[in-house]
Amino acid sequence: MVTGSMEDTSAMLFLRGGVVAEANSSRTAVKSIKLNLSRATQSKESVDLSAAGTVVT
Repeated sequence: MVTGSMEDTSAMLFLRGGVVAEANSSRTAVKSIKLNLSRATQSKESVDLSAAGTVVT
């Protein structure tokens, strides 16, 4: 579940497909993660996925 800040609404997002992690050049840490998310509902509202506006549980 991805949840916005307390004054924002929350949105249920589900993983669609696989997850791809890219390592740094020395292969000691994950540099980036790529994934596809889908809303649980057909709502047209946007979901804030910025670092400041997102909590992933």
